[in-house]
Amino acid sequence: MPKVKRRPDKFDRMRVLLMGQRELLGMSYEELGTKVGSATGTVHNRLHHPENMTVGELCRFARALEIPADDFRAAIPMY
Repeated sequence: MPKVKRRPDKFDRMRVLLMGQRELLGMSYEELGTKVGSATGTVHNRLHHPENMTVGELCRFARALEIPADDFRAAIPMY
């Protein structure tokens, strides 16, 4: 069977930024869920699939994870 390569996704930068900042702050999914106002499972799903986030959720995650606006704007994919 041939090797399968994962194709780059347009949301990879957003995913790396969100998950990396969570790790950098040492924040668990539960703590982030409390700050964002969502259930732990929802937080996990949103971080792994940022394409499913609403604009409001994106803003809440950026504030909770203390992501600078310029870094956050740079990670948003343009169509």
